Amino acid sequence: MADFNIDDLTNQLQSNCVIEEKNGKDDKFLQGEDARKVWAKCLPKDDVEMIKVDEFNDKCNNQFVKVGTIVLDENIDCNTTIKVKVKNNELWGKPSENIYLIVRDEYIMKIGGTRDGMSGRWNSYKCGHCVQQRKNKKGVHYPGKMSVTNAYLYHTIEKDLLDNQSVWEIYVWNLPPMYVTQEILGTQVKIKTQTFHAYESCCITKFKELTGQIPFLCNNCDPQYVNVKCEDTEENITKEDEKEPEIIEKYLEDIKDAVIKITESTKKDYKYDETVFGNEKVKEEMEIAYKMKQLQMKEGDIAQKVLGMFPEWEDLKTGHSSGLDIKKKDNSCIMEIKNSWNTCNSGSQKAVLDKLSNYKKKNPNTVCVWGIVNPRPNSKKLEETIIYNGEHILKLQGTRLLEYVLTYDGKSYKDKIVTYVKNIMY
Repeated sequence: MADFNIDDLTNQLQSNCVIEEKNGKDDKFLQGEDARKVWAKCLPKDDVEMIKVDEFNDKCNNQFVKVGTIVLDENIDCNTTIKVKVKNNELWGKPSENIYLIVRDEYIMKIGGTRDGMSGRWNSYKCGHCVQQRKNKKGVHYPGKMSVTNAYLYHTIEKDLLDNQSVWEIYVWNLPPMYVTQEILGTQVKIKTQTFHAYESCCITKFKELTGQIPFLCNNCDPQYVNVKCEDTEENITKEDEKEPEIIEKYLEDIKDAVIKITESTKKDYKYDETVFGNEKVKEEMEIAYKMKQLQMKEGDIAQKVLGMFPEWEDLKTGHSSGLDIKKKDNSCIMEIKNSWNTCNSGSQKAVLDKLSNYKKKNPNTVCVWGIVNPRPNSKKLEETIIYNGEHILKLQGTRLLEYVLTYDGKSYKDKIVTYVKNIMY
C-alpha cells in the first residue's frame, strides 16, 4: 500500500477549490455577455474634449473628494458584477444631497446629482444589472423594468473593467443643507429645500465651457442636458432623472423587445469552407463579415418595427388589404417603407406607386408616402412630391422620413431612437 501523505491531499483539495472558484467567477461574467452587447457603450478612444478630474476640481474650488473605486465583484454568491471599494465611509454613507463625478483613468465620464447620498445612488445604479438579457438566481430572465440610464452606465463600466482593466473612481461634493421658512396654516415652518439640480446643472455648464461638450456618459441620460445655464431660474433647469412621457418609455421597452427578437433570428451558425491558402484569422474575419451581413439584411424589418410601433402609428404587417407597411391610426397618413434607395428597380417602383395611388383614390384625405430609410449617398433631395396616375404621392428619405414619423407632441425623438436601436443591434 502506498504511503498516505496528508499534506499532499490537503494541497490537492485546496487546488481543486481554487479551480472551482475561478470557474465560478468566469461563469458569472460570461452570463452577462449578451447584456453587455446590448447595453455597453463604446467609450472614447482618446482624451479629446475631455478633462481630468484634478483640473476640473480646481475650477470648482476643490469641492470634490474621492470616496471610492469601482471594481469587479467576483463574489459568486452575489448576482451583481461590479461594486465600490469605499475609501471615505463618512461621505459615502451620508444621506444628503451630493454632486458626483464618475471618472475613468482620471478623465470625467459623468456628472450627476442625488438627494439621498452616494450609497443610495450607487444601489440604484446596480439595479442596471437587471436587464432582460440576464437571469436571476432562479434562472428566470429579469422583466427589464430597470432605468435605461442605470443599465447603460452599469454595463459600460463592467465591460471596460473586463476588457481594459481601466480605473473607475467616484468623487462627491457634499452639498450644504438649505432651508426656507414658509407660513402654513398660520404656523411658520422651516422647510429643507432640494438644491442639487441647480448645482448639477452649473457643474455640467462648467464642464461644457472647458471642453465644448457635456460628459460622455451624460449623453445617455433621459433626457439629455440641453442649454443649461447657471443663472437660469428653477423652471429652466433640466433634471437628469426626469422621464420621457410614459407612452415614449413604453415604446422604448416594446421596440427593444422587437429589435432583439429580429436580431436573434440572424444568429445562424457560420460554415467555413476550408481553402488551401486560408487560415484561422481569415476564418474569423469571414465569420464576422457573415454575421454583420446577416444583421444588415434585417435592417428593413427593424426599420418597419421602429416606425410602425411609434405612438399613434401602427405596423400593418403582411396581409393588409392595402399591401402597404405602416399608417397613422387615424388614417391621416399611410406609408410604403423601403430600407434602401437601390432596392427599387423600375418594376418594383411602379408597384409601390400603384399601391399608394390606389389608396389615395379611395382615401383622398390621407397623405400617401413612399419612404426610403437610407437614401442615395450625398442625396440632398430628401422630400419631394410625385404625381402618379393623377394622385400626389409624397416621397420622404433619410432624416426627413425619420423626423416625420418619430415626432410626438411636437418633440422629435429621431436621434434618441436611432442611437437607442443601434446600441441594441451592435
